[in-house]
This record gives sequence, C-alpha cells and structure tokens, in this order.
Amino acid sequence: MLIGVAFQLAALAYDVHQLDRIGRSVATVNDTWLPLARLGARMEGAIDRGETARIAGLVEQAQGAVATGEGRAVDDEETAHLRSARAQLEEILQSTVDPARLRDEVRQVSSLAEARVAALSAQTARAQEDALAVSLGLVAASLPLGLALFWLAGTALRPVVALTEQARRLKAGERPAAVDAGHDDEIGVLASAFNEMAEAVDERNRIRDRLAQSERLALVGQLLAQVTHEVRNPLNAMSLHAELLADEVSREGRPMLGTLVDEIRRLEAVTERYLDLARRRSPVLAPEDAVEIVRSVVALEDERLRRLGVETTVESGPARVVDVDGNLLRRALLNLVRNAAEAGAKRVTVRVQVDEALRVTVADDGPGMTPEVASRIFEPFFSTKGRGTGLGLALTRQGIEDLGGTITVESEPGRGTVFVVQVPV
Repeated sequence: MLIGVAFQLAALAYDVHQLDRIGRSVATVNDTWLPLARLGARMEGAIDRGETARIAGLVEQAQGAVATGEGRAVDDEETAHLRSARAQLEEILQSTVDPARLRDEVRQVSSLAEARVAALSAQTARAQEDALAVSLGLVAASLPLGLALFWLAGTALRPVVALTEQARRLKAGERPAAVDAGHDDEIGVLASAFNEMAEAVDERNRIRDRLAQSERLALVGQLLAQVTHEVRNPLNAMSLHAELLADEVSREGRPMLGTLVDEIRRLEAVTERYLDLARRRSPVLAPEDAVEIVRSVVALEDERLRRLGVETTVESGPARVVDVDGNLLRRALLNLVRNAAEAGAKRVTVRVQVDEALRVTVADDGPGMTPEVASRIFEPFFSTKGRGTGLGLALTRQGIEDLGGTITVESEPGRGTVFVVQVPV
C-alpha cells in the first residue's frame, strides 16, 4: 500500500515538474520569442514599404524583448539563442543602408524566433508523451486515481497539443487556425500571442502580394503607355477627317460615319484609361470636407443614374474636414457608383463615417457576385462586362492604396455587393 502511494506521489511530482518546466519555457517564448517574431514581420513590412526609418525603433523594442528573455532563461541553450538574437539585431542596425542585406538579416531574426517557437512545441509534445506514459502507469497501479490524473493531464495539455499542431502548420507555410486555450493562464496568453503572430505573418504576406501586384501593374502600365502613344495620333487624325467628311457625304451615309466617329471616341476613352494606369501620380493631400466629397460624386452622377432607374442616397454625420487627396477619392467613389448601376442595381447607398479613419461604404442591391468573381475583381484586365477594359477597379484600388488606405468587397449572388473604402486621416 505504502509503495503504491509512494509511486503515485512520485508520478504526480514528475507531472508537476513537467508542467512547471513547460510554464517557464512558455513565459520565455511569450515574452521574448513571439514578440521578436512579430517585430520581425513588422520590420519586413516596413522594408517592403520603403519605411527603413522605422527599423531602429522596432529593433529597440526587439532588444527589450531579448533582455527580458535573458533574465529568465531556463538553460544554457536558451541563453546561447538569446545571445545570437542580440547579435543579429546589432547586425540589422548596421545594415539599414543596404536594403538587400537588411532584409536578409531581418529574416534570420524571424527564422530564429520561429525556430524557438517550433522547439517549444516539440518540447511540450514530448512532455505530453511523458506525462501520458506516467498517467498510464498510474492507471495500472490505481485505476480511479489514474483516470483522474489522465483527465487532468489531458485537459491541461490539450491547448498545448493544439498550439503544437498550429505551429507545425505555420512552419510548413500553411495558414494556421486560431488557437483557443480556454483559460487565462500562461498557456492562454501564449495562445493569444501565437494568434497575433499568425495575423502578423498573414499581414506581411498580404503586403508582399500587393507589392508584387503593384509592380506588375506598373510594368504593364509602362508597356501600355508606349502602345497608347502610338495609337492616339492615328485615332486623332481619323476622328478629325471623319468630322470633316460629315459635311461631304450624303444623308444616307451620315449614320455610318456617325457610328465610325462613336467607335473612334470609344477607343480614345480606352487609351485614356491606359494612360491613367501608366501615370500613377503621387497623392496630393489637402483639407477637404469628406461628406462633401461623397455628395459631389453622387450629384455628378445623379441625372445619369435617374435615367437608369437607380435611386442613390447618402448617409452621413455632420461635415468633417480631413487631409486627403480629394481627386483620387472622388475618382474611386465615382467608379464604384457607376459599377453598381451598370451591374443592374436599383438602389445604391453610400455611407460616410469619420473617426480615426475615413470610412466610405458603397452598398447596392444588384445581382451580386460569386466568390470566384469577387476574389478576382481587383485584378487588372479582369472584367465581367462585355465591353469593359478590366482596369476600373484595379485603378480604384491602386489610388486608395496610394493614399495608404484599403478597399474590400463583400458580395453574394442575389444579395448585392458592398465595397468598403478606408483611408487614414
């Protein structure tokens, strides 16, 4: 009997020791490695946006996280990794004049932090296996006590198992799911920090994708500009001669000549859109009334929309002056309102809200879009219109992002479409 009790106490002490070791390791990862990984992702985002001036401040925060880790390192191996991270941060500060080297140094810091998170995951997985083995031994010695300990161990380590699986997915380059620890202890805090890191990695990937698309758009714009300049001169000559011929041809031939002039003008409009893609001027900020900007767009299209049977309303608070490029914003909103009408909407509602940012929502009751179409709606040259160029929404997003803002779309077939434009003020 005494031997059995002693065995149970020893097994329980071993489980407690394992959980204590996990807790101390979790604290180091929570206060050091996860913040370091998030800061590394923010550094890469700053480099992608050309904001290298922010790097020094981010490095200072990262050094603070490393200092915290050095004060609670659980073994010599952890101390060595922390020293390596500190040395890598010093290399980043010395590399700010060389973007390529700077990006490489930042990625090394991020890789080190992610490797430590993965190592913790492996460590906790091994601890779980050991605890499980001990629990099975307790079941053999004393079934009631063993079952109780098994249940406790499974409950305590379930979040760790989930965290281990999501860390594995993150390491493999997959999108991890959110981890719910279910309580507010150190493991719960770690799960919350892991979720934040996953979101930061997602944001970094979105920035990379947008930057790559912007570069492709700029290259296409340059090629189109060259072609457009070659096409516009012949178009102008054709338009001029067609107008001169209008006085010379018979009455029967004038309709055909009018059709020719209309098509030439349509081609001229298309070439103008291509030139818009190539110009991409920098935003010019000036104080403007955000509500008045929206109302002016709706007023400009009012007559045309009424002829199409479209009812447009503006919902807003009081006038609010903000610093914004009014021309860029007007052009973007004008395109969204026209698209809604051309898609078959009969009611368009534009809502304006200004707090920490300017938020404009354009909602319509049109036919909506499938998820496949909605996912491609901002791609250059993608269009669902028979005679569309596929550049309208691409240029709209380009203009909004040049203002430092975002544009998103939500749509379902038969339930209309909602575009949300958000611009910092």
